[in-house]
Amino acid sequence: ARAGAAVLARAAASVDEPDEIALDRLAGLGDHVWLIDSSGAVEAATRGDTESTRAGVEAAIARLPGHVMAVAPGAEGAQAVVARSTAALDSTLSTLRLTLIGAGLVGLAAAALLGWVLAARVLRPVDRMRREVDEISGVSLSRRLPEGPPDELGLLADAFNRLLARAEAAAREQESFVADASHELKTPITAIEGHARVVMRSLDRSDLPQARESAEIVLRESRRLAVTLGELLALAEAGAIPPAPGVVRLDLAVREACSEFAAAAPDRPLDVRAEETRAAADYGRLRELALILVDNAHKYSPPGAPVDVT
Repeated sequence: ARAGAAVLARAAASVDEPDEIALDRLAGLGDHVWLIDSSGAVEAATRGDTESTRAGVEAAIARLPGHVMAVAPGAEGAQAVVARSTAALDSTLSTLRLTLIGAGLVGLAAAALLGWVLAARVLRPVDRMRREVDEISGVSLSRRLPEGPPDELGLLADAFNRLLARAEAAAREQESFVADASHELKTPITAIEGHARVVMRSLDRSDLPQARESAEIVLRESRRLAVTLGELLALAEAGAIPPAPGVVRLDLAVREACSEFAAAAPDRPLDVRAEETRAAADYGRLRELALILVDNAHKYSPPGAPVDVT
């Protein structure tokens, strides 16, 4: 508005024969123009402006709300004074502001709608993959997800299929292990049950040699069953989080294992020399380890050879 007022003032100052009509042609709606000579008297003005001196012009401009003032020099010391209204500019700016706000809201709504559509389209394969995964149960581990194109979802499906393959292999190994363990447990249990009956019948007939022979078989199969159960327990606990080790007596764990071995194999000479020794470990595991070592010494030593534990 101020720049427009300055342009209008220069145009008015360059008018050759200034009068009310000429100034009205230059002025726009809401503009006021005065031509003041070198003595300070108003030479010409736009229609409706009746001030006759420069002081009156300045007072009139001060009473005009929302106007800006511009002054341009004319010929022979004259001046052109212009008061231009800012209402048109304010209206234009207000209209522009409302237009920008409306366009921004429309753009935001369009972006939200487009984002929702794109998100639904992008997540549709993920939702389909989720439903397919939910349909895979523990008895249908052979199923696989369709891999699709080699993008992020395809790589995810491929990784999940590899996971399913490992789970299927683990399930098969578990089934095989359970079958083998059942067989390993069934054999000694059957032998113990059968020879226990033989011992009872032999005792009824006072057949002590037969009773002793069957009792030795029962003892041997019981030890075999104990070892198998210990191995199964160790395998079952392999994936569990081990407890925090405490300080335990290693010598007591070894002596306890040797006492258990001596009860199971009374005919094998056993010499134990264990001084007080402490270790940060699990007491039960130490005892099992000592029993395994002593049992191996019994199995792979000549008959009657003493077993020395130090």
